[in-house]
Amino acid sequence: MEVVKITAKMSSAIVMHSPLHLDAVLMGCHPALHTDYKPTRTDTDRGNLKNIPLPLASAYCFSTWVWGCTALEFPSDAVISTITQTKRTDPIDILYLQRQHSPGSGPMKDRMMTGTTVLTPEAYFYAVIKDEKELMRLLSRVKQIGGWRKNGNGAVVDWTIDKIEAEFRSVLIDNGKARRRIPDAFCFNKSNNKLQMHPPYWMSAGRQYGFEVGDEINLTVGIGFR
Repeated sequence: MEVVKITAKMSSAIVMHSPLHLDAVLMGCHPALHTDYKPTRTDTDRGNLKNIPLPLASAYCFSTWVWGCTALEFPSDAVISTITQTKRTDPIDILYLQRQHSPGSGPMKDRMMTGTTVLTPEAYFYAVIKDEKELMRLLSRVKQIGGWRKNGNGAVVDWTIDKIEAEFRSVLIDNGKARRRIPDAFCFNKSNNKLQMHPPYWMSAGRQYGFEVGDEINLTVGIGFR
C-alpha cells in the first residue's frame, strides 16, 4: 500500500452539488456495474448492492470502515462560484416552457437547486492504493466528473498518478478537518448528522452518524488500513 496524489487535468468547469469522493467516481465507471447488474435506485436496499472491489485500501476502526481516499480538492487559485439550477420532471413541463413568466411562489414555482461551479485547470484526489495499474485502468474510463455533464461540464483531459510521502491517515484528515466523510466511530468528538459513508452517497438507506468534508474532527488512534 502507498499514498498517491491523483490529478485530473480539466478542460471545463466542474459543477458540484455535494462533495465528490474518489471511491464514488471509481464505482460509477467500474465495468461490473455496466453488465447485467440492475441500476441502483432510491428505493434499493443497501444489502442488495453489488460488492465491487476497488484498487483502494480501506480505513477501519473495529467493524466500521470507509475507503481510504479523499473527496475532490482544488488548488488555491481555483475560481469558485455559486449557481442555481431549475430542474423539473413534471408531465406538464411543456406548458411551463411556453409560459411568459415564472411565478415566485405557489405550486407553479420552479424548483431551484443550489450548486457550486469550480473553474480550475486541475483537481486532485489523494488515496491509499493497492494496485496502481488497476486504478489507472478505471480512471481511463472517466471522461467527465461532477454534475451537468451533458452540458459539457467537468471534462477530464488526462489523469496522472504520483506517489507521495505521507502517512496513511493523511487521506482522512488535514489540519484537523475531514478530507472525506468520516464515521463517528473514527473520532473522539461526535456528530449529530447522519450521512452515507459509502457509494452511492446519495442513498438514504444505511446512513450513519458522521462528519461531512471540511468538518473539524479529532481522530482516534485505533484507525488501521488494509
